[in-house]
Parts: sequence; structure tokens; C-alpha cells
Amino acid sequence: MKEQIMLFIKYFLSIKEGTNKDIKASKIKEITFSPKFHQELIKQQYIKKDNNTFREYPFTIDSEEGADYWGMYLEELK
Repeated sequence: MKEQIMLFIKYFLSIKEGTNKDIKASKIKEITFSPKFHQELIKQQYIKKDNNTFREYPFTIDSEEGADYWGMYLEELK
């Protein structure tokens, strides 16, 4: 799980900083976490328990899904 979290943070930063060469200039619109991934982020103190933002970006928890995953919705900058 720690590897998944590090991959998520690396990807998140590459979008936020605009350094991801595979994606045109985009901003993060929304983030989605599975419940397990969300709990692990809390456990590792990346987010606070009652806060629905990750570094000022809103996120939702997909309670329908049981897998350990995260998703990110992007909005292309014009």
C-alpha cells in the first residue's frame, strides 16, 4: 500500500506542477479514493480524518468499490 501511496503522490505532484509530459496542461478537478486507500492516507498522516481535501483539492470516497485504488479527474487548461 505504501508504494501505491507514493505513486499517487508522485502523479499528483506531476499534475499540480505541470511536469507530467504525458498530459497536456491540466488542473485537478477532483480526486477519488477507495475506502482502504483513504484509511491508509489517514494512517500515514497525509490527510486528517474529518477533512475532505487533499492539499486543498476536494476528494470523494467511492464506497461501492472494494479495491485499493485512487482516481483523479482532470480539467484541461485552455
